[in-house]
Parts: sequence; structure tokens; C-alpha cells
Amino acid sequence: MRKPSHFSVLCVAGAFAIFGSTLSKAPTLPLFAQHLGLSSGAIGVIASASTIVGILVNVTSGSLSDIYGRKRLLLASGFVFASAPFLYLRVSNALQLVLVRAYHGVATATFMPVALATVADMFSTKRGGRMGLFSSFTMLGRLVAPAVGGFLILYSGFPMTYFLCGLSGISALVLFFHLRTLTPLSQDRGEVRQGLWGGLKGVISDVRVLVAAASQAAIYHTLAILETFLPLYFSLLGRDAGQAGVLLSAHILIIGVLGPVFGALSDRLGRIRPTSLGLGVCTVGFCLMAVQAGLLPLLVGVLSYSVGASLALSSIPPLIADLATSTSRGSALGALETIKDAGQASGPIVAGLLIGMSTYSTAFLLAAVILAADLFLLVFTLKGAI
Repeated sequence: MRKPSHFSVLCVAGAFAIFGSTLSKAPTLPLFAQHLGLSSGAIGVIASASTIVGILVNVTSGSLSDIYGRKRLLLASGFVFASAPFLYLRVSNALQLVLVRAYHGVATATFMPVALATVADMFSTKRGGRMGLFSSFTMLGRLVAPAVGGFLILYSGFPMTYFLCGLSGISALVLFFHLRTLTPLSQDRGEVRQGLWGGLKGVISDVRVLVAAASQAAIYHTLAILETFLPLYFSLLGRDAGQAGVLLSAHILIIGVLGPVFGALSDRLGRIRPTSLGLGVCTVGFCLMAVQAGLLPLLVGVLSYSVGASLALSSIPPLIADLATSTSRGSALGALETIKDAGQASGPIVAGLLIGMSTYSTAFLLAAVILAADLFLLVFTLKGAI
């Protein structure tokens, strides 16, 4: 029997890890917080805890993987994936839940940049297709988790739900042990601090990396707006939440299915053209969503946005990996995740304020302007870079 490749093991581990992580928050977290008697304001703070941790941890974990090797950081993230879910069972107040969410957030914030760097290390050619395929496996975990979580909470309660989260994390940890051991890039402990800050400084000072990361941040900024406010917008148009849920599932499915295809396309055409085209299609999608003329423009807008997001998101991580050197790849992909999280966290806040002061159309048009501005910046800065 043929032994599975290290890439296959990493993909399956990623699906387990993200499934467990997503299951702990969608729809489990707000319902569990409500079960504890927490206010809506407290729930908002708790929900943001893991994202805030991600902003701080992503770039650091990527840089540490450049120094100590990828496997050690993957094992560290696996330990958190495996242990954090069982801590929810001991939570009884808001402070404890914030601390557990922050601890759990360390897992994803460590795992994603290091795993992407690992895939980039594995493939010098066909990098875009492989990174897209890996992302699709994590997207599969993210897609399935909410439905499983809702069913488990309804019929088995929170303990069984968090037990399954922990079982998924343990599965990911076991699979991480089967990955090839990657030799640390710096064995001299005296060089560790210089290597860490040197890698970070190199990434921060590289305008190309920052512009490419800003493109992903713009997409996740608008993606968070879409996923947060689409159900409310549907309600405004007289449609029910079930229809909004189906459309959101189709939106995630499109991104996951097309990711490997578009990643392979970027291997053939270069990274800039697919990224630019994706940003352009996303811009058109949000312009269509802003047209309050009925359901059809909204449907076409959401689905076209999904295609554009898949096109850009499958090209940007390999673009970052191409721009970085082999000794700073983890730092660069960590910076990508940090900037992405900042964009994602700000999306609902900005849109919520605009919707409160004006209309959904105004918020969606501003999202389109942000995407268009980022498209111009990307083309102006990186044209001919790859």
C-alpha cells in the first residue's frame, strides 16, 4: 500500500484543525455565551478575542518557523487545537471565556502561516495549485462545521460539541507528528533574536509584500462585511434567513472548489494577472450588491464576488511565497495573515457604522471603492514583479 505524501497528510490535518476551530465558534460560541447569561456586548468582545490574538501571533509564529523549523511550530499549534476545546467545559463567566478564546486563537494564528510556508517549501513549481488545494481542505472544514455544530448543540448539548472539537484537534496533532522533520534554519541560539527581528524587518520593509498582503486584507475586509450583513440585507428585501444561509454556503463552496483551479492558473499565467482580475470581479460584485433593485442583482453580485475572491485568494499566498526568500518565507506569510486579520476585523465595524448612519448601498459601495483602490495600488506597484 502506497504511503500518503507529506502534503496529503498536511491537507487532512488542516481540515481537522480548522473544522475543530470553526466548530468551537460557529454557531457554538454565541449560543454558549448566551447559555452562560452574558450580554450581547460581552459576546462581541469574546468573539473578537481570537482575531485580536491572530493579529499579534501570525507574523511571530511565521518568523519563528523560519528559525526553528516548520514542524515544531505545527506541533505547538496542534497541542493548542487538541487542548483548548476541553477548557470550555470549565468556563463559567465572561473573563474565563475570553481567556479560553484567546488561547484557542493562538492555534489558528500559528497554524495557518506555518502550514502555508510548509506547502511553499514543498513545491517550487505548481506552488499556486498546491497552496490552493491546501486552502480548499481547510475551507471544507470551515464549511461543514456550522451544520455539525448546530445539530450537536440541538441534540447533544455543548459538552459533546466541545468534545468533538477536541477530538478533531487531537487528530490534527497526531497527523502533524507524521510530517517530515524540517531542520531549523538557525541552530545557533545566539542568532535567534537577530533572525526573528531581521526576518520581520525584511518583510515590513518590502513594499511588494505589504501591497500584496493589503490586497488580501481588502478581500477579507469585504468578505467579513458580506458574511456579517448579507442575512440582514436579505431580511430587508423580504427574504428569510434560510435563503441567506444557502447563498452563503454556495459562496463558501465556490471559493473552496475553484481555489485549486485558479491556483494552478496562477502557476501558468503569473500571480499578478489573476490577482488583479479577481479584485476587479470582486469590485463589480459589490457594485451589483449595492443596487437595491431586487433579488437578481444581489444573487449575481454575491456569486460573482465569490468567483473573484477565489481567483485572488488562490494567487496572493503563492505570490508572497515567490517574493520572499527561503529564510523569510514564514515571516512573509505570517505578515500576510496578520494584515489579513486586521482587514477582516475592521470590515464589520466600518460597514456597521455606515449602515447605521446611511444605507446598505452606501456600505457596499464603499467596499467596492476599497477593492478598486487596492487593485490600482497592486497593478501600479507590482506590475512585472513576477
